[in-house]
Amino acid sequence: MKFAAPRALVVPAGTAVAIVVSREPHADPTLEMRRWERIAALDKAAQREALELLVTSGVFTVLRDAVLVVRVVREGSRAVAAIVARPAQFAQPHTRTLTPHAAIESTEALCSVGEAASFALNNHAPDFSDALLAVTRTRPIFHGTASDGTTYSGFVAEDAASILDALSAAVAADPELRETIPHGNSPILAAFSGTSVALPPGLASAI
Repeated sequence: MKFAAPRALVVPAGTAVAIVVSREPHADPTLEMRRWERIAALDKAAQREALELLVTSGVFTVLRDAVLVVRVVREGSRAVAAIVARPAQFAQPHTRTLTPHAAIESTEALCSVGEAASFALNNHAPDFSDALLAVTRTRPIFHGTASDGTTYSGFVAEDAASILDALSAAVAADPELRETIPHGNSPILAAFSGTSVALPPGLASAI
C-alpha cells in the first residue's frame, strides 16, 4: 500500500480561511462570495466560474501534487493531519480524480476535505507524527480563526515523501489500523497523527 499526494487541491490563501469555512452568511457580498457553503450550493458551471475568480484574486490557490498539512487548534487542543490521496484499494470503482490544466478546468470531481473520510493513527506512528510536526514549523499557506474561536492553519510539505513514506509504512505494519480506513468515493483522506477532529468543508478540496 502506498499513499500519494493529491493530484490537485484548491485551498484558501492567507487569512481568507476564516471566511471560507464560515457556516453563517456574511452581510458583505464580497466576503459572502468566498464562503465554501455558498460556492458548493452553485451548479457545476457556476462553481468553476466562482473558483476561477477567487483563485485569480488570491482568495484560493491550487496545489498540485502536494501534501497539505492541516493544524486545528480548538479549546486548547491541537490536531494535525495530512491531506493525502486515497489508495486505490480503498476507493469505489467509479471514483475518478481530474487533473486540471487551467486554474480550475472542471469541478466534476470537486470534493471538499470536510466530506472526505478521515482516520487517526493515535500517535502510534512516531515517524509520521514527527514529519507532520516539522512541517507545522514552516510558514503557513493559510492561517485564520473562525467565529467559534477555532484556529485553522495549513502548510505545504517541502518533503512530502517523508510524510507519505511514514504513513504508508505505519498502515502497512498495522492490520487493525488498515481496518479503520473507510472505503468511499472521495479521492482524498485526512490522516491524523493523533486523534481526529471534524474538518470544515472548504479547507481543502480535490479537483
